[in-house]
Amino acid sequence: MTDEAPHWRVDQIGPDFVAHPRREVVTVEIDGDAVVYDELQETTHLLNPTGAIVWRLLDGETRLDELSADLAAVFGVGVEEVLADVVALVQELGQRGLLEHVAAEGACDVLDKTEAGNLPRPAD
Repeated sequence: MTDEAPHWRVDQIGPDFVAHPRREVVTVEIDGDAVVYDELQETTHLLNPTGAIVWRLLDGETRLDELSADLAAVFGVGVEEVLADVVALVQELGQRGLLEHVAAEGACDVLDKTEAGNLPRPAD
């Protein structure tokens, strides 16, 4: 974990949560997927293209409801559907120990192509 003790439990992550990846986590994108490697836990996780988009947007400043509204506008889908999927994904990321200030509930080696709503590709 980080130098500071976690402030949040996974079940507390909701629309007003502001997420940020831990500094010990390295991400590489390959063909739209994100390969996320946790240097401390020595675990690798795989996010599908939609999950990779959400992961990139976790900037430590934007609330999940704001992020979801932006994604819904880009993808042309309902905000509530996107918000539910984003919160679920971020809870899973927190559970895997990948987020700052979130108490992990046990880590797993692979986050199998986590779906974040199966959003369509943005319109050109």
